[in-house]
Amino acid sequence: MQEPPRLVCPACAESYRTDTYQLAKTGLVGGKRVPETVAEHPCFFVTLTAPAFGSRAR
Repeated sequence: MQEPPRLVCPACAESYRTDTYQLAKTGLVGGKRVPETVAEHPCFFVTLTAPAFGSRAR
């Protein structure tokens, strides 16, 4: 089993966390070449989970 990224390299994990925040924020309110008019559109957060196969699916 692999170690979580935050345990392998805390500095990298923090960098990815802040990058993810900025990407989500920009998509919601605009900025960085994304027009601010995106804030006027409805927002949906959708989580898609792949189906499980094998003994867990039963």
